[in-house]
Amino acid sequence: MRTLTNDYRDCKIIKIDPADPTSPYGVLQEGCDPNDPTYRMRMFYLQRDGQWIDEIARSARPDSEGGDVLFESSAEALELLATLRGKPVVRDLPVSEADVKNYLARVGSGSSPQELLRQFLARYRAAKGGKPSHIEKPRLAAPMPGNSSERSSKRVLEPIDRVSEVLFGLIMVLTFTGSLSVAEAGRDDVRTMLIGALGCNLAWGIIDGVLYLMGCLAEKGRGLLTFRAVRKTTDQNKRTAS
Repeated sequence: MRTLTNDYRDCKIIKIDPADPTSPYGVLQEGCDPNDPTYRMRMFYLQRDGQWIDEIARSARPDSEGGDVLFESSAEALELLATLRGKPVVRDLPVSEADVKNYLARVGSGSSPQELLRQFLARYRAAKGGKPSHIEKPRLAAPMPGNSSERSSKRVLEPIDRVSEVLFGLIMVLTFTGSLSVAEAGRDDVRTMLIGALGCNLAWGIIDGVLYLMGCLAEKGRGLLTFRAVRKTTDQNKRTAS
C-alpha cells in the first residue's frame, strides 16, 4: 500500500488515444489519499491546476470539464510535475452512491481501460463542439490553507515526525534509567547514566539531522531530473516536428 505523491516517477503519463496524432495526454497515479483515514487505494488524475482528483469523482463531473485532466503533450505534464512540492493536494468533491454505481457500471461494461479513456475523450470533444485539440487552460488554483504544497515544502517536520522524534528520545532515556538500580545506585552511577543518556540522544540527533539533509538533497535532485526529462522530451518533439 502506497501513498499518493507528487513524484513524477510514481506517475504514469499516457496518451489518451494512441491511434490519434492529436490526442492529448493524461497523468495517472494509484495510491492512498494522505488525508484519508481509511487508506483506501484509488486511481487519481492530475489536474492542470496541480491538484489531484479521484477517478470516481472525475467520472461524476460534467464532460465539458474533461480538459481539467488533459495535457497537450507529455512535456507539458512533466513541466507541471516539476513545480509540485510537498504533500499532494487532493480535490475534495462529494461523491454519492449513485455516482459510485454509475462508475462501476461503466468500468464493468467489458471495455478495456484504453477504450474507456477513448470514450472519455470522445465525450469531452463532443461537449466542446468536436474540437480535436483544443484544451482549456484554467488558472492555477489558489493555495489551500493548511494543506497547500507550498506550506508543506516550508515546514521543517510534519506533526507525526515531531511526535515520533520525542518518543524515540524518551525511549532511549528510559533504556538507560531502567537499567539503574534505585536502591544501590550512587552519585557516580547516576552521573554516568545521565551522561550516557544525553550522549545517546545527541548522537541520534546528529544522525537524524544528516539523514534529513540527505532527504532534502534527494528532493532537489528529483527536481533536476524532472527538468532534464522535460528538456529532453521538448527537444525530441522539436526534432519530430522539423
